Amino acid sequence: MAVLRSNEGGSKETVVSVVIPAFNEERTLSEIVQRTQKTLRSLGMPYEIIVMDDGSTDRTAETA
Repeated sequence: MAVLRSNEGGSKETVVSVVIPAFNEERTLSEIVQRTQKTLRSLGMPYEIIVMDDGSTDRTAETA
């Protein structure tokens, strides 16, 4: 599991949580996380992105 947190807006509490399930997503995960982060930043609220690796046999966990 990987967690990326932001303190957008100056609040100390997470307002938006996005959970991304991942199974053998080594090639696409980085882009998905970047696009999700860009969208969440535009909201101007604190957020976290949680990537849950579900037993991948590739390098998904390392990519997250």
